[in-house]
Amino acid sequence: MPQGNQAILQILPQTDKDTLATGWATATLLPFVSESLQGQVTRYGSSALSRKSQRDVALQRAGTINVSGGVEFEATNHVLHAVLPLAFATTAVDNAAGNSYKRTYTPYVGDAKYASIKVNDSEVTRMHLGMVLAQLSMAAEVDKLATISTTWEGIDVDPQDETNPGGAVPAKLVGLYFEQGRVTIGGTQVSAASFNVQINRNAKTDRFVLGSRRKRDVPVSTYDITGSVMLDANSIGAEKSALFKAALSTGTLDLELDFVDPDNVVDGQPSRFTVRVPYATIDWPEHNISSEDFIEGNVNFTSYAVSAPAPVVAGTTAEDQFSIVHTYAL
Repeated sequence: MPQGNQAILQILPQTDKDTLATGWATATLLPFVSESLQGQVTRYGSSALSRKSQRDVALQRAGTINVSGGVEFEATNHVLHAVLPLAFATTAVDNAAGNSYKRTYTPYVGDAKYASIKVNDSEVTRMHLGMVLAQLSMAAEVDKLATISTTWEGIDVDPQDETNPGGAVPAKLVGLYFEQGRVTIGGTQVSAASFNVQINRNAKTDRFVLGSRRKRDVPVSTYDITGSVMLDANSIGAEKSALFKAALSTGTLDLELDFVDPDNVVDGQPSRFTVRVPYATIDWPEHNISSEDFIEGNVNFTSYAVSAPAPVVAGTTAEDQFSIVHTYAL
């Protein structure tokens, strides 16, 4: 009988949108919390009013297949290594012989990057083809291993019986833990209870054509980057009213989430994971007074300096755009 603790999930990049990835026997098994990937068939029939129920029996058909869903991962070195290159341009300084990596991920303009996702529950394998990472959300909070939530849009799915799917268990598994995380706003380190950032690729999901039940492709568009930071009121630093003033002004703030793990040394330096969100505009902080307790709430933000390859803010460079820098070992 299939059980969740026996399930596996793997992701491999495709060479093109219609060719299933290969190499599953040695592909890394990724630690995931939940998945909701599916192939949902559209059912359609007659729209005439007279004798509709009888007509539906004769005319109903199975229409297009919408392959989509989500996967929530724990933020480990192997998950980040597999997932992030599917959403961003990658600048790599790798020492593959020593299994050490330093990668910078930035927005890019180009065709979607397609991947195959394999899910097995110990009896049935669902092979998802032509999957595009449409949305990605990273959340870090107190007393919790950081998580990566992903939303996918795909082209096809193939269920098949498979009781021994194989795969490689990682020898070195390293996660991003809350006690290693720090949040910086406008250059000042702040005491934050949580930080989350959402990246939306604005994927086109209705690319169907007559004569085919599958999408022809899943193109992506510009990046939308939003998120929030949970703070105590007036905790940004010396200027207590800075967040309120920033919400009312046309100015922007730089936000940064930084994990440093001194217990995991990579080429002489601590393993590090940094998310930088420059030129973020913020909403009015959710620090209105509603009880006798400490005043805390989210500060919601939106970042606009995320287009590639040219910066959209005059006077900025590529380094001023949204970026993720990850130094790690596998």
